[in-house]
Parts: sequence; C-alpha cells; structure tokens
Amino acid sequence: MLNPTQRCTSEQRSKYGKSMPFSTDGKSLLPSTKDVQPPHDVHKVKNHSDPNAMVELEEGSGVFLTNAIITRLTRDPKKMTQELMTALFSREIMAKSSITGKQANSFKTLDPKPQLNPAIVSAICFYVMNQFSTINWKEVHAVIRSKLNNEAKLWKP
Repeated sequence: MLNPTQRCTSEQRSKYGKSMPFSTDGKSLLPSTKDVQPPHDVHKVKNHSDPNAMVELEEGSGVFLTNAIITRLTRDPKKMTQELMTALFSREIMAKSSITGKQANSFKTLDPKPQLNPAIVSAICFYVMNQFSTINWKEVHAVIRSKLNNEAKLWKP
C-alpha cells in the first residue's frame, strides 16, 4: 500500500504505471494529510459489523465512510469509483469542480473550475487500485473526470 507521504519504489512504479502521483525523484506530489484528524467515533476494529461504524477509506488518508456504504460498493472498478465519488461529494460540488483545477485548453475564455479536494481524490484512487490489481492511477482519474463531466451536464441549480 502506498502512503501519499512515502517515497516511490520501482516496484510501486511498475504496479501503478507512469501516471502515479510521484515525481521522478520519488517525492510525493500529493498533499499531506498529517493534520487531518479522524472523527471521534471512528472504530479501529477489524470486525465492522456495525453499519454506522466509520471506516477510513485508505489508511492514513483521513477520508472516512460508514461501513454500510463500503460494504455496498460494486465489485467493478469503474462503478466503484463512481459510487465513491457520489458518497464523498455532492452533485453540486462535482458539477462545479475539476480534477486538477487547471484551465481547460478548449475553454480558454472561461474561468477554471476549482479543484476537488486532492486528498479525497487520492484516497479514492488508492482504494480502487488496492481493490483491483488490473486498474491504474490514470484509469481511475479518467473515470473521475468522466463523472465530473456528466454531473456538469446534468446540473440544474
């Protein structure tokens, strides 16, 4: 498992592909989540039979969901990513945000959309990649980008 603050090994690079969140010198490009404190009611036990128990999506990420949501996730990487997006972001946030926060090349006249919380996006990516060895960082980002585009098309204030 990768921690956003760890250095990247060659084995991790081969597992996650070129588009993982590490620079060429192995330093993380992800924001630190050291200052994120878990909710006071987080259960750290391995047997999460209580559906209301809060479970950290990826260890050390600071992103929490209820056990009920995690157990209902689909066993398809694309669908799981979309379900996690829906659970962690409102439709309005998804419709009005982008994955990078950068200016789109095709819409230079429009202001750039604000960036989604990078710590949450990273937690989603790592969780899905840890569940499915066949998917990489770039593919998860493509699903997230597609979800954001679809929500933007459907958004009616």
